[in-house]
Amino acid sequence: MYFRVRTKSKNSAGEQIKGLLFIIAAFLLGYALVMPAQAGALGQALHKISFLLFGQAAHLIPLFLVWAGVVLLKPSAQAHWRLDTIFCVLILLTASAFFSIAGTLFYKLNYGGWIGLKLNPFFRRLFGQYLAIIITLGLSAYLSSLLLRISLRKLLVQGWHRLIDDYEEWQKARQELRKTIQSKAKPALHSDEKSAGAIKQEPKPTALPPAARASQPESPKIIQKQTPQAQPAAAPSPFAKGEKLPEKQQKVPQ
Repeated sequence: MYFRVRTKSKNSAGEQIKGLLFIIAAFLLGYALVMPAQAGALGQALHKISFLLFGQAAHLIPLFLVWAGVVLLKPSAQAHWRLDTIFCVLILLTASAFFSIAGTLFYKLNYGGWIGLKLNPFFRRLFGQYLAIIITLGLSAYLSSLLLRISLRKLLVQGWHRLIDDYEEWQKARQELRKTIQSKAKPALHSDEKSAGAIKQEPKPTALPPAARASQPESPKIIQKQTPQAQPAAAPSPFAKGEKLPEKQQKVPQ
């Protein structure tokens, strides 16, 4: 019993070391693929070889190495190395075909490397251009779910239920917002109606009886001063300034 426990502990320690090595290798390879100019001669060689074979799908290789390291580090994870290796190779092939078909269709360039260039005519002749893109993308997603032990059916069902729940919550929130707006608008309408009724019901001024008029003091009369109007000046007489009368007028009748 002691020897069995000891061998198990040694195996777990060895698997953890392997997992760390896989993660370190994934980091180095990803660094070489993303920044080849700063990765030295070895990094540039890895970049050229991987892109020559797989094109843009080469970025998936570091992810596969990370997945292998995580499986080795987790004691509860069940590793199926043969199946996982087959799934990784198939994902690389379908992804290279997808990038090659999409690149030649939209950009007139081959983004799938040498493998994608070889698989491109097979899928295009078998399914057509647009359907080949959908099928290669679907195959890559399905194989990835098998590698990660994820059920696509459950994911789709959960996503559909979440969409329905979000839509129902949105409808409820919309109805509550309408109710609050209507409840706030009703008191304002009632207050306007009351104010309008009060304005209509204001009492009219009543005429005072004659006795009350006589008892009330008369309001003082305001007298305005009248400015004298300017009279027109008299016309000057023609005999002013010592002028003599004509001879016929100077003679007085005897």
